[in-house]
Amino acid sequence: MWETQTDVGCFGEAAQLSLPGCRGRHPHLGTFQPCDRPTRTLLLGATNSWFPLQLRTFTLPRDRNPLDHLIAEFWPHLEPLAGLPEPTAKQLMPTQTCWPELEPYGADRVWQVIRSRGASGRPDHQRTDELDLLAPEWDALASDTPVNLPDFTTWERSAPVRERAQNLLVPAHRAWCGRRRVDPRNWPGLRYVLLHTFAHALIRELALDSGYSAAGIGERIYARTGDEPMSGVLLYTAAPDSEGTLGGLVSLGHTDRLGRLIDRALEASRLCSSDPLCAEHDPRVHGRLYGTACHACLFAAETSCERGNQYLDRALLVDTLATTGCGFFA
Repeated sequence: MWETQTDVGCFGEAAQLSLPGCRGRHPHLGTFQPCDRPTRTLLLGATNSWFPLQLRTFTLPRDRNPLDHLIAEFWPHLEPLAGLPEPTAKQLMPTQTCWPELEPYGADRVWQVIRSRGASGRPDHQRTDELDLLAPEWDALASDTPVNLPDFTTWERSAPVRERAQNLLVPAHRAWCGRRRVDPRNWPGLRYVLLHTFAHALIRELALDSGYSAAGIGERIYARTGDEPMSGVLLYTAAPDSEGTLGGLVSLGHTDRLGRLIDRALEASRLCSSDPLCAEHDPRVHGRLYGTACHACLFAAETSCERGNQYLDRALLVDTLATTGCGFFA
């Protein structure tokens, strides 16, 4: 169980008793040296400070009407009311645990939405309201319709790909975890590395074509194997500022544009301006979490990458100067 503590003990005389000693670690060099100096607390308030951990969440409203959204959220509790007479349903509404959030809209409006939703008999994300601009995005993430995925399994089991993973990527991952005393069993898998690399290549191409800066485009990778496989990439505007909103990216996702963007992104990934150094990079030497990748070809800003530019490898995406036969799009 987590114990809540204040930061009072980190300042003043109490800090001498509560703060740990300096380990003399140089993270940029990966070395340690003896240090006998006392540690002290330093507050960083600048917006350009480095954040070692980022937790991102998404919320997709199911309808422009906030009441419709609330009814959809609490529908499992409200569905029995839809089959009751209006007077009885209105009497039972205040007994629902969700009533404090619905009460500001009034019993009459709440009952109209419940009755309309109960009569339609369709999930909210399947509505055909042409005015709902969120429908395409919501259907893509919430639809129960199965999607035919590419044959990732055959690619993952191919001899060149397994050899690169077993001899290069996985040993580097274990070395990185060993130096930091982290459990090495959290290897994300080849499918994740492939999709992550594809996302970075596409972000760069989208930035060139749409006018957004690459730092303004974020990513979310959906990769899973097993009985319920999942392979998807979500790109979104990471900072809604003067550069615009999601509309520009949505227009580039149309079928008449997306294909050409992907072709150009893959073609640009075949050669890096730092080749052959980038193509011949061995992550085992320094225990890196990325293979054939660098700032010139794949690395993105911290506001864009959910993994801090780790688990990237151009060789799993396309053929490079040093590696052939592993690329999914080779």
